[in-house]
Amino acid sequence: MHSYGLCLQQAYQTQQYTEEILIFIRKHPGVLLKDTFSPSDTREDDLAGTSTPAAAQPHLKQARITPAFNVSQERVNKLVLNFVVDDVQCFSVVEQPSFRKLVQGLSGGIKTMCRKTLMQRIDEEFSIMKQSVMSKLIDVESVCTTADIWSAQNCSYFGVTCQWIDKHTLERCSAALACTRLKGRHTYDAVASKLNEIHAEYKIQTKVRSTVTDNGSNFVKAFYGVSEEEDDGGLPIRDPEDSAQVKESPLLDKPWRELHWSEKHQDLQYIQEYKPEKDDIRYLRVLLYGPVGAGKSSFINSVSNVIRGRMTIPALASATTSDKSFTKRYETHKFNRGRGSSKTFYPLVFSDIMGLEEGEIQGVHASDIKLALEGHVKEGHKFNPVGPLSEDDPGYNPTPSADDRVHVLVCVMSANAAQIKKSVLEKMKSVRETASDLGNPQMAIMTRIDEACEETEKNLRNVYKSKHLKKKMKDFSAAVGIPMNCIFPVKNYSAEINMNDDIDTLILSALRKMIDFGDDFIEKN
Repeated sequence: MHSYGLCLQQAYQTQQYTEEILIFIRKHPGVLLKDTFSPSDTREDDLAGTSTPAAAQPHLKQARITPAFNVSQERVNKLVLNFVVDDVQCFSVVEQPSFRKLVQGLSGGIKTMCRKTLMQRIDEEFSIMKQSVMSKLIDVESVCTTADIWSAQNCSYFGVTCQWIDKHTLERCSAALACTRLKGRHTYDAVASKLNEIHAEYKIQTKVRSTVTDNGSNFVKAFYGVSEEEDDGGLPIRDPEDSAQVKESPLLDKPWRELHWSEKHQDLQYIQEYKPEKDDIRYLRVLLYGPVGAGKSSFINSVSNVIRGRMTIPALASATTSDKSFTKRYETHKFNRGRGSSKTFYPLVFSDIMGLEEGEIQGVHASDIKLALEGHVKEGHKFNPVGPLSEDDPGYNPTPSADDRVHVLVCVMSANAAQIKKSVLEKMKSVRETASDLGNPQMAIMTRIDEACEETEKNLRNVYKSKHLKKKMKDFSAAVGIPMNCIFPVKNYSAEINMNDDIDTLILSALRKMIDFGDDFIEKN
């Protein structure tokens, strides 16, 4: 029996259990207890002739082998990070109860890290990998890069990889340099600028011998847009030693529309002192409409900031991207003048409505906007995407006053949005036709100009020098029918916590025209 114990001990240590040994363990658990778990003591007892009788040995129904958990917290964190990155999982997966139970069950009770820690660890790992790649590229003399652009979930991404030959081993090496957002249109100048930026980030501008791309016209023009010669095959070529070739600037030499950036206080005074001439009209009413996510509520907050001279949030706005409108009700926003018992309101109000959504039974109905123009929508009415407002609804105002009527209709459109959906465009055209029949003046403001144009993001005063924004405004004018001189680019207050004169100047420029156009309408009617 002792020889069986030695065999079991050896099998246990090497974890080479065969089916026959497992059957033997189940039949003779006492041997496993004596010979395997306490082999030295048993061996001494046998030599002395004083081994424990079988009756004294504890009876085991079945041997149980409990795995030993020897996993550290750092090891668990590393495995979880690799899982999220390799399988492209959402960061929130680490906060799912089932996932946390899974990790604790497999690791012996060790908890997984939270989402915030995971994101910090990913940033740290990225920095380490980036430094590693840059250190490898220091001694490399020549590299080849590849570049590509693709879109997903209404966002564009720019990917770049790099290849080179190790001069010591002559092995081909490669690394991913970037997978970054590309905002705005995929124009050749935007492509060239982004590619040059990535090359400069890794300090390989003078080492790049070629860049492989697809044959898209934007990529082709990015490389062959300036001072070209032709080889024998008729293909444009460039001198590889000429690194000073100039690409076309994304900015015009002069702004195409004049804006007096230093006259902010004069425009502000004009707006603050405005008052309708007719006695039965206390407020000039501006109605904002447009696609979901264009920034209608944010524009109202920005106007309030400018007029009151401090940060305010009279309208609830959403910072998340969604295809569903955040605003659900018809709301009128007034701007306070003064405080306490002396508080009054400026004679300019904004009406905010539900956004236009794609589909017939989505978002606000075009007919509801028509009723709002005539003042037939009561304050606080909740819009119903399934059915438009009717005369029998409690939200219908049968006897609108002169103050209830809309005096200026303003379309709000994002400069960073994709092409307007066909069904949304049809709704916008229907609203414009009704406003034209009623004689309402119409304008448009284009928001998110800093997100759509990198040059404007760097300096807001480039807004009327940006070729991209000018084209965006022209395209919008052609699609909707609003003249160019009635379209005003603005930047809403978003990340700022303090007032900004350049943001204020653009908003005031649009506000002054709203008041001028609305006052003309009041005078005529």
